[in-house]
Amino acid sequence: MAKPSLQIVENEEPGLGKPLPVKLSRIERYAEQPRRYFDPKSLEELADDIQIDGQRTPVSVCRNSAKGGVFILIGGERRLRAFGIIRDRTGTDPIVNCFIDTVNDERHHFRKAFLDNIQREDLIPLDEAAAYRRLFNESTGESHHAKVVEVARLSKKSTSHVENYLELDTLPDSVKKLMNPELPKDEQLSRTSAVDIARSTNDPALRLALAQEAIERGLDLAEVRMLISVKTGKSGYGIGGRMRKPADDYKAFKIFLGGALNRARRIRQGIDINGLYANRDQDLEDRKRDARIIRELVSHLNDLLKDVESEGGGS
Repeated sequence: MAKPSLQIVENEEPGLGKPLPVKLSRIERYAEQPRRYFDPKSLEELADDIQIDGQRTPVSVCRNSAKGGVFILIGGERRLRAFGIIRDRTGTDPIVNCFIDTVNDERHHFRKAFLDNIQREDLIPLDEAAAYRRLFNESTGESHHAKVVEVARLSKKSTSHVENYLELDTLPDSVKKLMNPELPKDEQLSRTSAVDIARSTNDPALRLALAQEAIERGLDLAEVRMLISVKTGKSGYGIGGRMRKPADDYKAFKIFLGGALNRARRIRQGIDINGLYANRDQDLEDRKRDARIIRELVSHLNDLLKDVESEGGGS
């Protein structure tokens, strides 16, 4: 006996708790989807999986009250984008299994889309931060703290986590661009460094300068915090004619020594020096230039060593 075929949904009849097939062309993306970035490679792989094994999990949609027979996506943006790839590959209008939500409320839709994405490992920090900001703005709390607590409860995150991401959302676009996940890792500003920079100053120009210097110098979090201290003058250290605290100077020195030692070890143990120059057009000139830089570096380090050993009887 042949299996009964599911009727393709052409109008706004609700699904009553069971998934129904809907043509891709009848599903519109939700304009307020909190997740903006999707890894292109993972989407291609998901499209492959759907074509081979079928759609395992239905997407969630609701009726578009302004357009009969059209639905708005609430949850399942990655799956919908994968179906878009399948459409482009095959030239067809593929069928998407959908749960039809009968609630048609903007705030409800955003929260469902948010909860659909918040626990995903590939949700990028800036998308998460923007979602917290919207939830914060929609919160009914009477104080800043009450609003944060409400958002934390909804997202099942700590209040400190939410606070950090709210700070992250305040960064200017010029800094946010440096967190683009498609940039090479050594050209990206890390989430933890970005949060500290956001907390350190409200000056957009200084925020950008701190971010750029952190990336250019390859600073770790401890070094970024010391850079912030120097550039902002907080804790009495660094700029504007303030008195430097000896303890802060020593901390900076220790961070420099530890960072330099760790990087030198990684370079020496993990890189084939001859291989670095093998494909260089000006390999001999590059070697000479780099050798001059290393000799100057060694000279500075030798001077530091003499200064450290000059008192206290170093061997």
